[in-house]
Amino acid sequence: MSSAKRKFAESLNEFKFQCIGDAETDDEICIARSLQEFAGVLKNLEDERTRMIENASDVLITPLERFRKEQIGAAKVNCFH
Repeated sequence: MSSAKRKFAESLNEFKFQCIGDAETDDEICIARSLQEFAGVLKNLEDERTRMIENASDVLITPLERFRKEQIGAAKVNCFH
């Protein structure tokens, strides 16, 4: 899914209007800039999502496992003695 979003962002960033005449209108320029800005937001979002997933084990899973073993495990042992 991430690669599809990145390709979509790339497409938005490279989007060009087909102009009737010699130059883009102010609206076309504004829309193109908005699409480029949105593409940047999508790319940053995907970068952060990827970074979060890569760090999930160190930041979330490992501390939860340690808590379960040290705190819950200790409470269970003390409860049954």
